[in-house]
Amino acid sequence: MPTSLPAVDVAFTKRSAWLLLVAKQRLVRFDLRTRKQTRVVRLPWLPGGRLAAGGGLVWVTQDGGPAVWGIEERSGKISRRFSLAGDSGTGIAYGNGSLWLARAPGIVRVDPSSAVSSAASPRPDSRERRGGWSSPTARSGWCGLTTG
Repeated sequence: MPTSLPAVDVAFTKRSAWLLLVAKQRLVRFDLRTRKQTRVVRLPWLPGGRLAAGGGLVWVTQDGGPAVWGIEERSGKISRRFSLAGDSGTGIAYGNGSLWLARAPGIVRVDPSSAVSSAASPRPDSRERRGGWSSPTARSGWCGLTTG
């Protein structure tokens, strides 16, 4: 799927690859079978640097802001919009039916249908105050990468 688009992150669903174009404030969907661009979703704010896919949606957060959007993987329509108290964090993942956000000083679990959030656990890098991201593993553990 050759492209000259300045993608920052990519999320995969069964039939699509979604590219995050932070500087252009867009998500771009490519069909994995045809390798053609099939949808562009414009964002009204600068997105965070990560995407997640799960629950039939592709998830994106607002950089430094409270917004979290869920975009339907098939239609490309925005079907979930909610705001969290404070900012939405530096990392995002989907697993075990929940959305997981890396926010200082730890991980926040969000129910994507109700937007109710609860603290999950502190991140290993939280004392270092450096950016990082985490992902839930198959056994609900966490693996992380610290940047900076």
